[in-house]
Amino acid sequence: MKTIFSLFTSLFFTLSFAQIGGNQLYGNTDYSNSYQKNNSNSLTNLKPKILTNENSITLDISILNHVQADYYMVTFGVNEENLSVELCNTQINKRIENFIRSIEKLGIKKSDVYVDFISQTKIYDHISEAEGEKVNIQQVDVGFEIKKNIIFKLKQIELFDQLVELASKQKIYNIINVEYYADNQDKIYDEMLAEAISIQKKRIKHLNLNEKDWDLVPEFTISFSSVQPGNQYKSYRAYESGTVSYNNYYNNNTLVVQKEERKSRTFYFDGLPTDGFDKVMNASSPIVGLQYVMNVQIVYKKHQEINSDKIYHLITPNGELKEIRLE
Repeated sequence: MKTIFSLFTSLFFTLSFAQIGGNQLYGNTDYSNSYQKNNSNSLTNLKPKILTNENSITLDISILNHVQADYYMVTFGVNEENLSVELCNTQINKRIENFIRSIEKLGIKKSDVYVDFISQTKIYDHISEAEGEKVNIQQVDVGFEIKKNIIFKLKQIELFDQLVELASKQKIYNIINVEYYADNQDKIYDEMLAEAISIQKKRIKHLNLNEKDWDLVPEFTISFSSVQPGNQYKSYRAYESGTVSYNNYYNNNTLVVQKEERKSRTFYFDGLPTDGFDKVMNASSPIVGLQYVMNVQIVYKKHQEINSDKIYHLITPNGELKEIRLE
């Protein structure tokens, strides 16, 4: 007898909002991170956690893990301008060597530092000559500029302030990038997969599948990725401004100059939204770090019924027994 198994499951999430919004309310709601744009689950568009049909049951489990980085790859930018290429290169190399020597005292090995040659370009300016009411402006080259990047491995993020101060002594002010890395991604993968399997066992237990009708050895599809913190910062300007009304100054041939005060821009870390995830690991940690995402799809398939009337056995001239199925 053919058994039809149908199951409809929906998950409801209740969100409670605190009365503290913070100045981030001045910012826009667009996520700067492409992962957030493409994968963020809103309350109106949650992925189904259990999907069933006549022949299969699919469990979808998502895990988010906040992981503190084990080390960082830091990139500082250096540039030098001078009248000749030789002078440029000599001066920039001297500044870089002084900086590398100074950070060695902080425990950063020279073998963990790499200098990347970026560009060598001419510098142009303009000179003007007046002949009566005529002004001639001519473009001339006034020297050269060389740019290089210093890339180094940093294991103690607490040293970053000292590194910035040491860099400034060599007139190095450009902090280009900081990449976060974890040493043991295999361990992170295993821990997240163990959480996913634990959730899978709890959910499948409630379905009461029996071995007679279902293959209880499921098929797994696993995706695993990480998101860099640098891609997850948002910004805003928080201020209130009065309105200004203008009289018709232009008809009176009066020039009006309005100067706006400088408004500081604030940047803050805004990680992946946690709604839609079945488990958030290390959620209580305030440390900005890597965010690892794992999605596990688990498929249980129903045993296919075999119609014995369409199976025939044939004995070949060699005495072999062959099974023939007629579709």
